[in-house]
Amino acid sequence: MEIYDLQRFWFSNVYNGSISPHTHRYTITFDPPVTVKGQIFLNVLSPAVDLDKNVVGLAAACVKRYTYLNSGAGIEETVDYTGQEPFGSINVTNITSVTWELIVTLAWAGAHGTIYYIK
Repeated sequence: MEIYDLQRFWFSNVYNGSISPHTHRYTITFDPPVTVKGQIFLNVLSPAVDLDKNVVGLAAACVKRYTYLNSGAGIEETVDYTGQEPFGSINVTNITSVTWELIVTLAWAGAHGTIYYIK
């Protein structure tokens, strides 16, 4: 495995004072398709507590979805993690796009990520 490039990205620190989730997304496209490893992680989290509603704040940084070129079929396919446990990393050949997500509920949070371009 040889890494030939590196791309960093981040979600600035955000605050959500409500118990309704606020979702922030960032999509990166790759043209032409490449092979990458990528990860996202919370770099700051300060949850609040609403004692009246018995709710504790939370945040999650994860992969929302990615698309890739299926070289066998010659078509673009999508892997979508909606409704699943948060997934924080990818390792994809022929990727064409990835959407990262930061979800914040009753908290102050931020996230960083890194994409490694692999030969």
